[in-house]
Amino acid sequence: MLVVRAAHQSDRLSHRLAEAGFEPVVVPVIAMEPPDDEGQALSSALHRGERFDWIVFTSSNAVAAVDTIPAGPRLAVVGPGTAHALTARGRSCDLMPEVSTAEGLVNAFGAHTPGTVLLPLAAGARPTLADGLRSLGWHVTAVTAYRTVARVPDAAELEASRSCAAVLFTSSSSVLSWRAVASVADTPATVVSIGPQTSATIRSVGLRVDVEANPHTLDGLVQATRSVLMP
Repeated sequence: MLVVRAAHQSDRLSHRLAEAGFEPVVVPVIAMEPPDDEGQALSSALHRGERFDWIVFTSSNAVAAVDTIPAGPRLAVVGPGTAHALTARGRSCDLMPEVSTAEGLVNAFGAHTPGTVLLPLAAGARPTLADGLRSLGWHVTAVTAYRTVARVPDAAELEASRSCAAVLFTSSSSVLSWRAVASVADTPATVVSIGPQTSATIRSVGLRVDVEANPHTLDGLVQATRSVLMP
């Protein structure tokens, strides 16, 4: 199974694949770097943490980008993987949607009285969450916490990827970076997507989505892979 997510994020997915009887082949095509301002905007917002009722994390990378999580605000996450990243930092989440998408998180906030939200995001992130929260009356401060950049695999890594029966995509950025270095013909025959936005990006670059995870989590991704390769 070809795993193309960032190297520091690959262990959990690789472990789950191995437990399911698959052999993971890790070929990272993305990496995380500090934002252009080296995190100054995020640091400034965090120093005013008492101003926010909530901090909303949409990925484990956003959690990692925050040096110190203020004690005052409540914490919301998009899904179990992000919740796990918080737990590793000694914190727990106060809100997690049933559906692990930005839209699901907006719906979950609909049951709460609007207040103030700090939203650490990747550079170029979709405005779906921020716009959705604002439409519900929330005051949202969105700051760039990190950048996702392309990583070019070496020849040996690309050769190893050609032996894989399937590729597992966990983000749109990994899809775009993969297609920048590999053709449709070089892509494994089976394509597994973690969720709707990733699936849309997969199709936009000329690839077919064979199965989409449901739920949109790493466990759901492995289950989806089993369903198509071990029916």
